[in-house]
Amino acid sequence: MKWFKRKNKQQAPHRGDARKPHQPVDREQNNNQQQKRFKTDKLLRIIPMAGLEEVGKNMNAIEYGNDIVTIDCGLQFPEPGMLGIDYVIPDTSYLEQNKHKIKAMLITHGHLDHIGGLRHILPKLGFPPVYASGLTIGMIEKHIAEYKLGPRTKLHVVQNGKRFRAGAFEIEFFMQNHSIPDSNGIVVRTPLGSIVHSGDYKFDFTPAVGECADFQNLAKIGAEGVLAFMGESTNATKPGYTMSEKKVAGVLEHIIEKAKGRLIIASFSSLMGRINQILTFAHKSDRKVFISGRSMMNNVEIGVKLGFIKPPRGVLQEFNRSNQSHPAHKTVILCTGSQGEGLSALNRISLGEHRDIQLKPNDTIVLSSNPIIGNEKAVVGMMNRLLKHDVNVITNEHMDVHTSGHARQEELKLMLKLLTPRYLIPVHGEYHMRHAHKQLAVDIGMADNQVILADNGDIIETDGELMRKSKSKIPANNIFIDGSSEGEAHLSKVMLDRQIMSENGVVIVVFRINQDTGKLIANPGLDSRGFIYLKDNPEIIGKCVDAAQKAYEKGHERKASSDDIKLDIKRNVGKIIMEMVSRNPIIMPILVKV
Repeated sequence: MKWFKRKNKQQAPHRGDARKPHQPVDREQNNNQQQKRFKTDKLLRIIPMAGLEEVGKNMNAIEYGNDIVTIDCGLQFPEPGMLGIDYVIPDTSYLEQNKHKIKAMLITHGHLDHIGGLRHILPKLGFPPVYASGLTIGMIEKHIAEYKLGPRTKLHVVQNGKRFRAGAFEIEFFMQNHSIPDSNGIVVRTPLGSIVHSGDYKFDFTPAVGECADFQNLAKIGAEGVLAFMGESTNATKPGYTMSEKKVAGVLEHIIEKAKGRLIIASFSSLMGRINQILTFAHKSDRKVFISGRSMMNNVEIGVKLGFIKPPRGVLQEFNRSNQSHPAHKTVILCTGSQGEGLSALNRISLGEHRDIQLKPNDTIVLSSNPIIGNEKAVVGMMNRLLKHDVNVITNEHMDVHTSGHARQEELKLMLKLLTPRYLIPVHGEYHMRHAHKQLAVDIGMADNQVILADNGDIIETDGELMRKSKSKIPANNIFIDGSSEGEAHLSKVMLDRQIMSENGVVIVVFRINQDTGKLIANPGLDSRGFIYLKDNPEIIGKCVDAAQKAYEKGHERKASSDDIKLDIKRNVGKIIMEMVSRNPIIMPILVKV
């Protein structure tokens, strides 16, 4: 590892010789230097593959020579326009072409927007080794076990501060505070300088689990030299500091102690520190805790096994017929559904469809979460249904029952001051979030051209002194997952059809044809779904049937193919519908030979 050592300051390729990292740089002078001095013989490449134009499906790659390491491999939950899509994963076509170069997949923590793509992507990449903390590995094991990938997956538990080799890179994980325990940032030491990825983080001096961030270690990493910092940007638009978990704990303890009836608490199943607090407070108030929801059960099991959740003896109970009548004032139900997910426990409770739980007038329901962007409507709809049962609903708007796991502006600035990177690459967030992160960096002294705002698929190059965006890009399409289907192009077409059907409906035209002569046996039949009520619109039906019949007969006379005849039918019927009702439904001609 000789190339990690330096004899004097002049040999540090990633630290400026004549200035401090945050000292402003003359943009014109720096651009001229890039044109004159940028060495292209062997470059380090940083490639944001996903997570820079959305919240989710986080994945990045670092490449030097014939070696690649990736950081995170997540999924994104569907946006409102993605009809029927289960989730979206990163486009890894570039990595698939270069899978022989991949030395390691590094995972910062166990949230699905960082591990949820592994079950799809690991087989494509030939199952490279995966490195993560103990809890994260436990959650990955649970995630991939359902798809029988365990025997082929090489999982390695990493200890914070212990360095290991991955090709040309030396890797070190360091502890971060986040909403899930055992979260990490990562230092990737390369022949041209150190790249630091923050992971998801906040600075919490009183976290629910573990210790607060190691500021001395962060300052030490900064003092050693950071060429580029890939910093998360989720809360970059929000001023101040993120509220501590300790304050949330105090509020939850008060609610559990004072609630007169049954308590139903919905939260993210990954919030193990908060779950541990709820179990402790419930025990103090002589309440039993019943768990509902598959992911909640799975994560509690993992947390207990690895020591992140330590339930007092006897507090955890399973639902069964014998304890259905457990006294309401001694009951806490801990469940999934804080985001209004369709099949989640709390949503089924709100619909009256839960097998074991029916709402009672004295129930208190706590949503210990904030709606994720895009889930607001589902959460409000669920709350409306809950309130119709005359229950008490507490959200973060009423009391401090939730806090974010992401750093706000003052914490982002503190991280920049501790690491003093030469370049900042804002990651993890939409453009306005990353732009706000850039502005914070400029406010504390970084030059405008020391912050690189990239998009998914951009290639950021450095020779160890200067850094720039390449003119080249890699593919960075959305890869849609719809049940067992996966793809970009064909599922985009499917979504377009679903969009058209949702707005304009579908018209089905059925032709009965003599199999010997090819002539129509009877007039075409017409049916529709989501278009119009046919019985009330005989004029439209008549004109559509006439147009369809003429299109078929003309095509048959000129001996056109079935595909060409169907295309003519679609055009003719579509033209009539557009002229009469200004709608554009999907038109499906069906030719039945008799």
